[in-house]
Amino acid sequence: MSAAAQLYEAGSRGPELFMPWADGGKWDLLAPDPATLRWRDLALRLARMPRFGGETDWSLAEHMMLAARLAPPEARGHALLHDAHEGILGDWVTPVKSALKRLGGPPVRVALGELERRSAAAVHAAAGLPFPPPDAVARAVDEADRRALSTERRDLFSPAYCAGWGENLPDPAPLRDGRLKPKRAPEAIAEAWLTALVIHAGLSPETAR
Repeated sequence: MSAAAQLYEAGSRGPELFMPWADGGKWDLLAPDPATLRWRDLALRLARMPRFGGETDWSLAEHMMLAARLAPPEARGHALLHDAHEGILGDWVTPVKSALKRLGGPPVRVALGELERRSAAAVHAAAGLPFPPPDAVARAVDEADRRALSTERRDLFSPAYCAGWGENLPDPAPLRDGRLKPKRAPEAIAEAWLTALVIHAGLSPETAR
């Protein structure tokens, strides 16, 4: 059993192991309960959280909606949630995660992965979706995620920023409205993400509120 799991089992937990919601509810980071998820609060966090460490105004919620647009119908619910746990844990960009894993070695790599897995599983359970998703769905979400990243790389950044990464991504998506435009208000983005979950993940409108 990991040190974090031993600490939890021993009951030695303080408020630093919980993420609060706006209404005072708590998300247990070591044993997250799907029933404690606040969908609107999560949606607003995702809509306010910029991708790429703040290099762009394009949000996590917009990224997941783009991935869902690029995924087949049977994978859209999972695509809409594939980064949703980051609305609770924060969006740790890949270079930061890589540096932490290099500094801390296997124990840090395992701990970070387990922390993400627990919250991701609970968020999916709150939406009534299996986690991890079936293999075919997981592959479809991964492909849509990579294509969304390629599209973001094309539309949101300068060639200088993109130098040295992303060359092996699939082709960016041709968009009906031209290029990505990260200009909507967070409240509108949050509402669009929740509406998409109702449509594609079967989330009830009452739960989404």
